[in-house]
Amino acid sequence: MFRTSISLIAAALVIVGASACGKSSPNSPSNAIVINVTGMAPAVGQTSQFDAQAVFSDGTSQDIASSAQWATSDASIATVSPNGLVTGLKPGTAFLTASQFGVTGNAQLNVGAH
Repeated sequence: MFRTSISLIAAALVIVGASACGKSSPNSPSNAIVINVTGMAPAVGQTSQFDAQAVFSDGTSQDIASSAQWATSDASIATVSPNGLVTGLKPGTAFLTASQFGVTGNAQLNVGAH
């Protein structure tokens, strides 16, 4: 019985080790499946920090706010800095996007009057 258990454990380790060979790490770009963008839209003349979290196929997540590519759909309504700081410029609606690993997430910005 003891010898059988050891053989099964050894076989399992060989299978796990073989399946891991040549695979990318869990948080590699090819494993990102979604980017969640969160934050509060600023009023005109105000700023608000947005966050971006990459969620990977293994269920883990990583803060990518400082490394994502940020953009707004209408720079006359709101601008965004390279680290996700949004500035409200005039009342209106725009979309904020954060992209990395070939994946893009977005959030709607409803900039209100100050």
